[in-house]
Amino acid sequence: MRKWFKFLTLAPVSVLPVSAIACGIVEDTEEKIKQDALFKNSEVSTIAQNLWLDSTLKALYNIETNLTDNEAFLNDAYQAYRSYLAKQYTDGSTGTLYLSTQLNKWQTEGIFTPEQLEVLKSLASTIYKTPLTKEQFTVLYNTEKTGVKLIVNKVLLVNKYFQINDKDQLLKTEASAFALYGDKFDLDDFNLISYVINKRLVQLWQYDSSNPVDIFSTAQTSISNVSDYISLIQNSNVAETIPTEALLINTNASYELTMGGYKGLQSDNLNNDYSVDTLLTKTNDDILIGFYNPITKQMVKVNSDGVVASAVPVSNNNANISVIYLSQIKPVGKKETVTENGTENTKTKLSFKETPYANNLNKLRLLAAVYDDALYKKAESTFVKLGYVLKVDIEDIKKQLENSEFVAK
Repeated sequence: MRKWFKFLTLAPVSVLPVSAIACGIVEDTEEKIKQDALFKNSEVSTIAQNLWLDSTLKALYNIETNLTDNEAFLNDAYQAYRSYLAKQYTDGSTGTLYLSTQLNKWQTEGIFTPEQLEVLKSLASTIYKTPLTKEQFTVLYNTEKTGVKLIVNKVLLVNKYFQINDKDQLLKTEASAFALYGDKFDLDDFNLISYVINKRLVQLWQYDSSNPVDIFSTAQTSISNVSDYISLIQNSNVAETIPTEALLINTNASYELTMGGYKGLQSDNLNNDYSVDTLLTKTNDDILIGFYNPITKQMVKVNSDGVVASAVPVSNNNANISVIYLSQIKPVGKKETVTENGTENTKTKLSFKETPYANNLNKLRLLAAVYDDALYKKAESTFVKLGYVLKVDIEDIKKQLENSEFVAK
């Protein structure tokens, strides 16, 4: 059915059966859809969404050929899928066997050619520490029945949403937030800063136990360094839930790659302050990375060597064990000089440029998209506001897509 969609440059057209219009680009059918019966509701929705994503990303990357023929896109897409896999390896029913399990399923369905299977054969028994190659990723992405393309394109759309830094586009798509924080947030990362603050975003590690044996043997112990934490959980079912390098975004905490109990990107449910006015006064040194003290209800810092500033008890009542380690993801105040009416003034804006995440912002954007499914709808809505829409002239098809925001009304 994809063959009925043809990529065209915008030009006067008398009748467009189905077209996607975005920033001077049109997706059109090669012929009218002949039998509505050929299209089930789910099929129409999936085809339309894939088409809209494909054309929108081509416009955003300025690509006129296949997406994966473009090196910049391929690199971003490969990294996006690596981020997705990294998450799958630390949660879900298959865990570290996720990709090999998927490959076995796809092989059973017979969706690959012999040549493609030769490229993919190393994945059949691989574990998560054996990286997916870019060639293997390209096969998975371009084989539509794997669903990898849809997964990756959604993540990349969110990534592009986070990178919107044009003032006029922000005014059009984030009017309320921009009115409040247009002069307080670094425009380069306006949407990412807004998201992180509203979400109270952290990377979380956690270990809980109410097992009487664990309580008897460890409830009165404390954690003085990361090694103590690793020893505490070594016989637990979370000991092997360790993040890979693809999940590490804090350059000051490489020891996190040794810590089990990884829970991913989460909202901070502790009493930490994420207010804009407070963050504007903070520097890199104020970003909290460490263990939560269940007795004082305060965070205790861990330095880059994995040493805790003061020992943290593993229980506050000897009735259960609960250890929380989190790495806050916060922008901090950055002073910049601006010239207004010929006068130089110093302003402080929230920025990631002087944080431990400065060199990993692309990774952070991708991981946010992977962990928060709601971000895709936000990104979709944003690009629809910017004119990236699907125009459908066949009423029966249009009716089936009436709940799709990207379809022109």
